[in-house]
Order: sequence, then structure tokens, then C-alpha cells
Amino acid sequence: MRRVLSPRNILLFLVALVALGYYGSFVFTDYLWFASLGYESVFFTTILARSLVPIVAGIITFLFVAANLRLARREGPPQPLDIYTGDDSAEFHVHPRTVSLVTIIGAGIIAVMAANGAAANWMVVLRFLNATPFGQADPFFGRDVGFYIFNLPLWQALRHGVMLVLVATLVAVALYYLSNRGVDFVGRRPRISSWAARHLAVLGAGILLLKGAGYYLAQYSLLYSPRGVAFGASYTDIHAQLPALRILLVLAALVAALVVVAGVRRRLGLVVYGLGFLLVASFVVGTAYPAFVQQFTVEPDEINKETPYIMHNIAFTRAAFDLTDVVEREFSGTNSLSLADLREETATLENIRLWDWRPLKDSYGQLQAIRLYYDFADVDLDRYTVNGRYRQVTIAARELNHALLPDEAKTWMNEHLKFTHGYGVVVSPTTMVTSEGMPSFWVRDIPPSASVPELTVTRPEIYFGELTDTYAIVNTTAEEFDYPVGDQNKYTKYAGPGGIQLSNPIIRAAFAVRLGSYQTFLANSITPESRVMIYRNIHQLVRRLAPFLFYDSDPYIVIGDDGRLFYIQDAYTTSRLYPYSELSPMGMNYIRNSVKISIDAYSGEVNYYLWDAEDPIAQTLVKIFPDLFKPKSEMPADMLQHVRYPEDLFSIQSYMYSTYHMQDAQVFYNREDLYERPLQHYADAERPTSRDLYEGQRVEPHYMIIRLPGAEREELVQMLPFSPKDKSNMIAWMAARSDGENYGELFVFKFPKQQLVYGPMQVEARIDQDTVISQNLTLWSQAGSNVIRGTLLVIPIRNSVLYVEPLYLQASGNKLPELKRVIVAYGERVVMTESLSRSLEAIFGAGAGTTGPGTGGATPGQPPAGTTVAELARQANQLYEQATEAASRGDWAAYGDYLRQLGEILDQLERVSGTQ
Repeated sequence: MRRVLSPRNILLFLVALVALGYYGSFVFTDYLWFASLGYESVFFTTILARSLVPIVAGIITFLFVAANLRLARREGPPQPLDIYTGDDSAEFHVHPRTVSLVTIIGAGIIAVMAANGAAANWMVVLRFLNATPFGQADPFFGRDVGFYIFNLPLWQALRHGVMLVLVATLVAVALYYLSNRGVDFVGRRPRISSWAARHLAVLGAGILLLKGAGYYLAQYSLLYSPRGVAFGASYTDIHAQLPALRILLVLAALVAALVVVAGVRRRLGLVVYGLGFLLVASFVVGTAYPAFVQQFTVEPDEINKETPYIMHNIAFTRAAFDLTDVVEREFSGTNSLSLADLREETATLENIRLWDWRPLKDSYGQLQAIRLYYDFADVDLDRYTVNGRYRQVTIAARELNHALLPDEAKTWMNEHLKFTHGYGVVVSPTTMVTSEGMPSFWVRDIPPSASVPELTVTRPEIYFGELTDTYAIVNTTAEEFDYPVGDQNKYTKYAGPGGIQLSNPIIRAAFAVRLGSYQTFLANSITPESRVMIYRNIHQLVRRLAPFLFYDSDPYIVIGDDGRLFYIQDAYTTSRLYPYSELSPMGMNYIRNSVKISIDAYSGEVNYYLWDAEDPIAQTLVKIFPDLFKPKSEMPADMLQHVRYPEDLFSIQSYMYSTYHMQDAQVFYNREDLYERPLQHYADAERPTSRDLYEGQRVEPHYMIIRLPGAEREELVQMLPFSPKDKSNMIAWMAARSDGENYGELFVFKFPKQQLVYGPMQVEARIDQDTVISQNLTLWSQAGSNVIRGTLLVIPIRNSVLYVEPLYLQASGNKLPELKRVIVAYGERVVMTESLSRSLEAIFGAGAGTTGPGTGGATPGQPPAGTTVAELARQANQLYEQATEAASRGDWAAYGDYLRQLGEILDQLERVSGTQ
């Protein structure tokens, strides 16, 4: 009893208890977090797989290594080790018990290494066990694509892992035989016992058989070969490399049998000859022969030899990137727009995006951050129906950024109990601009004030966002800062279900350990009703919940029908193992937008909706995590109205399409019709004379509301123009639809190849060559202002193309850009005026600019077409009430802005009343 309670044993017990408590707190708090979101089953499935896969692999490995070491004991226990070198001898005595201990530890180390390797493959195992067929077979082996994505990775991982275990076991067993004299090096002639020779031969034969299995699996890897003209198995791979692998497979099996025979007869020479033969054959058959075929058979007649393999690559790549249903149409590009045409395209003109997100983000930061600790992570584009019209808007969440707090205010209580959330959003129509060149706001200020009822925010608090990188503890006795009111602050108490309730000391202690915060356990302000919120950054949140998905880089915030704020995050199922499919720059060769996710900004509630139920990878994930995904039919209506075709997916697809629109093998081989994203000028105010301005930046895909050729009404599409490789003219444009039943449809409109259609860089050159415009740009730059050239928008209207580029001025040292000019190019004309409407009128005549709202899209004081007296009267009344409210809280800047807007509405009311 005294030996059991010795100080050393007590210390070891305490150390083990502390370690268990420390690591156990992470597992326990993770479970509580998953449970708080309603995903306990995801936690248990994940933790069981992460635990069982390495445990099973480790146990099997340990038993295998230990069993082989046990077999090695047949030659006797370890003996003192004598090593002889030449004529002299040096004797090293190692105690037998030490050798036994080392071998057991060695088995344990090998088992731990195997377990560690297996741990990384827990998802591979689950996908293998729940595989779903794709219904498409590869052209050579007849295997379903699902075999390559779900099965092959496990077989390759098993072969690799077992090979490492066998090699390690062979080394361990050989060392054991050295210790018990089963293998003895006496002078220059080694001696090996019959048992040791057979034992080592069997292990060596096993390694060779695994080498043969590697040759067998390598056959399927030929479908990822980069050797030929196109990705995937080429002529050489099928006619030379594949036969070589099959020959080497047979040779490996024969040499394995030879090694067993050599072990039985104790003929070490046979082993050497066999391995040498296999090595030479591997070089001659596996390397030299395919290289010979490639150089002397394929290269002299490459196009004819590679044609069928190029066609396989084209077909499988288009299928993997969902490009098989792209609709290609002709687009004449004739400059035939009339004034009447423009008046019929009101929806397009009143949604032209004059505000580039980069200068707009700076403007929001200066005009609507309100306090130093508020910040805007991003500016997103979305659409809402406002006053019965389909309008494109920019929207940004006003988040609380703890990094912007003064150092003196960065206390534990302030960062985690008081400053817990951001507040509200800012919304602007993409086309409307004030007379001072500032964005016009439909939602602004704190608390959020909406000038249109459709955008009313009822729950403005943002506890979960893109800048919320710290944990928060709510429902404490300490008051939470809500928002500023003049020189005072308004406080609140969290009333939602978000977070984990700290209902007892055990939970508090676990979170104190996890968060590295003793205050969490000791603070008197924390009560049993308090709740702790972790993983509040939505990027981290979704990746923690479902790390097996690939996420779009641009989640966006939405105002729900009930006024609540929530984020929409797109997620993808991807693979790099789709046979014959070319790898994208992001390292994947298969992608589907199978999942769309909503994250409530107030409660942190997360819902995963299965958007593409036909995707086999998504079906496999549903089998593994049946409680994680909800059917698309359960998606709320207000979320369904705001889903959009994802940016990253469209970028990847457009990149792949730029090559894989060529479906003729001859054209593909010659690369004679390659597309690329065109160049444009974009000058950042931080680098107004940077190389980017003169060498150009690639045009980025952008959202716009237009009416596609042949469509009945306007809709949100994502659009990207194409230019021929290394050319500046425009050859086509690609569009992805985002609305209703048309969601996901991809169109490519091709210009006639015999006709010149200006590309963005050519239009930029024409702008630079215009003497009036260039003189103004030079004058503004010399006057101490930075000129920011916004994104050049390529806008298809009817069968014509309109180009619009906004110009911003920003004073040096001041991040408040102002929209001062709008350049419009059409046909041979380039015009720059103070507004879009005036630029349109300068080209198309009076009345062309009356279709757009506000000073950005219409003549100042001119209301949008179809506006009624009742609508303007309602807007005027709402602006008056907002101005009164701003004055009551002492916000005179907002008061003045509301009065200015009210004056504009009254001017419009006067004009409308005179015509109705």
C-alpha cells in the first residue's frame, strides 16, 4: 500500500489527472457547442470516427509488430550484443531486459505512427463506407467515377500505411534477431538461422507484394497523368505505361516468391539478384520504354495519336465543372441602340453599379462607422424589391472591431462582457449619388433608419459576423453596450438563445480552461443564466461545424422579411480525384455548389440546406451526417429570394470554360481559340500611379441586374466578358442566372469573329486618348486629389454593348472618395459628365437619362419614370420624420442630409404634379 501511495505515484496520478482535465475540457466544451446548435449527432459521428480509426489502426499495428517480435523470440531471448569489426573486436553488452523493453517501446512507437497517419484519413473511411455512384464510368477500366473519389483514396492510404508498418516491422525484427543471435555477423561471413531467414523472407515478400499492389493501383492513377497534351491518360500511358505496370506487378509477385524460396534455402544471393532484376526492370519497362514510345511514336504524329484522349479530357472536365449545359448563343454586338430602346430598359439603367465596392467601403467607414470601434468587413451586392421595383443595392454590416478599441479600454470585461456586438447595416442603391458625390443611403445610422419600409431592420445587433474574432459572455450582471446616443451610451441585455449556458461550476471551469481565462470561472458578474458565445466569426463557425466542405470566400448579409439580419454562406463539395478532369488553379477538378448556409447574426443559429441533392458527394455526406442537412424545400422564403450564384464558383467555371469551350480536338490541341479575362485600368487611391494603372488588372466577375437577350424580365446575373488570348478586343461574355427557377443557368453570348467589339482595355485606351478627359484627370491629380478609376462595367443591352466607368476623387490623406464623373462609351463615342443620366443624354439625346433614379442615374430633380405623387408624398413624409428624430438625438449631420433629401423629393414632387 505504501508503494502504491508513494510520492512518485501520487505525482504521476496528479499529472495524469491534470492532463485529462485539460484535454477533456476541450472535448466537453466542443460537445456543448455542437449541442447548443442542435448538431450533437455531427459531434458524435466526428469524434467517434476521429477516435476509432486511429485506435483500430494503432491496435492492429501494435499486435502485428508485437506478434512478429514474439515470433523472433523463438531463437531465444536477447543476448549480450557483441560486434566485431575486421580483425579487431569490440564488445557491447546490452542487458537482455533493456533489449526487450526497447523492442516493446519500438512496437508502441510504430503503432503510434500508424495511428497518427490513420487519424488524418477518418473522413476517407467514412466516405468509403457511404459511397454513392456517379453513374458515369471511365473510358478505359469501366469503373464508376465514385470508385476514384470514394474508394481509391482508401486503398491507396491502406497500401501506403501497411507498407510503412511492414518496413518498420522488418527493421525491428531484424534488430531483434541481431540481439538474440538469430542473425550474427562473425567476421566477414554473416550467419542466419533457418527460422530467422524464413521469418525475414516472409516479411520481405509481403513488402514486395505491397509493391505489386502499388503497381496495380497505379493503373487507375494514370487517369490523372500530366504526361500528354491534355490532363489524364494519354496514348503513351495507355499503350506503354499501363502494360509496363502490369508487367511490373507480375515481376513483383515473382520476386516475392523468390525471396520466400531464398529464405527457406537461406540463399541471400537469390534475394539480391531478384531485387536487382526488379530494379532494372522497373527502370527499363516502367521508365525508359514509355519515354521511348512518347518520343518516337507519339511526338511525330501527336495530334492523331492524342485525339481520343483529348476528347476524354474535354468531356470529363466539362462534366466535372458543370459546364455541359452551358447555353451558347450569338450576340451581334451591333451599335443600334435608340432612345426608345433605352426607355424600355429602365430596370437595367437604374441598376447600373456606379459604386465600386473598394471606394464605397472607404466611404462607409468615414460616413457610417459612427464610432472608432465600428468597422465594415466588406461591402456586398444584393437585390431587393423597393417600391415595387427590382433594385440592386450595396449592403454592409456595421461590426464591432475590438482591434480598434483604445489600448486603455482593452480590458477583459470590456472585450468579452461589455463590447459584445456590432449594430445594424448600411444599404445604398448602386446607382444613386448625392449632389456632393456621396452614396445615397436607404438604411443608415444608429439605430438603423430605413428610408424605404422594405429594408426596415428590427433586430440590428450583430453578435456573429466577419470581424467577431473573440468570445463573448452575455446575460451577465454587467450591462452590455448596445449603441451610442449622442454623448451617452445605450445598454442592453441579450435576449436570445445563442451560446452555451454557464449553468454550473463544472461548465464554467471547463470554459475557463478552454478560453485560458480564469475570469470566466471567478467573475462575480457571471451567473448561472449567463451564456458564452464561441466561434463567433462566421468563417470559423461553419468550418468548425463542417470541415469537409469547401466554402466561398464571400458570405453576405441579408435583411430578412421580419427585419432580422442573417448571413448567407455558399459551400461546395469538391474533389481533386475526378478522372480525366483538368485541375483548376485552386487545386480541385470537381466542384458543385451543393450547400447553402444561413447564419443568424443575433443568435448564431446555423442551418445547412442541401441545394443540389443530385450531387453524389453531397448524397454521401447526407448518409454520414443525416441530421446536418435540411432539404431545399425547408429554406425560408426570404432566404430563397436572396440566394445568388456564388462568386468563387463562377470564377472557377469561367476560368475552365475559357479553355474548355473548345470541343474540337484539333482546335484544342492548337489552342487556337483560347479565351481569357480582359484587362482594365483600376487605380487605387493608395497607389494612384502604380503599375496596375498602366499594365492593367484582370476584370473581375460582377453582379448586375439586366434583361438577358430573349428573357421576359430583368434579373440578377453574374457577368464576365472574355477576350481572345493576348488580345484586347471582346469576343464573348458569360452570364450566370441567380433568380427563381432559372437559378444556375449558364449562358455564353459570342460576338461575330469577323466583327470588332471593343474590349475593356481598348475602351480604357480611348478614354485616355480623349483630350478633354485626359486633361481633367491630369488637372485633378495636380490639384492634390487622387483620381480613382472604378471598374469598367460592360453592360449588354439588347444586341449592343454599353461601357460605364465611374471616376472618384479623393483628397490626399483623406479616405473619403467622392463620385465626381461618370464615363460612358458607346460605339465610337466616349463622354464624361457629372452623372450617368447626363452622359447617356450626351450620346443618345434628351430623355435618355430620365430612366434612372437620383443624381447618379438621372438629371437632378428628375424623378424616375413611372413615379407617382403618392409615392413621392410618402417618401417626403418619411424623410421629415427621420429628420425630426435625428434632431431630437442631436445628430445634426444626419438631420442636414435628411433635409437635403427632402428638398430633392419636393422638387420631384413639383415636377410630377405638373405632369399628372
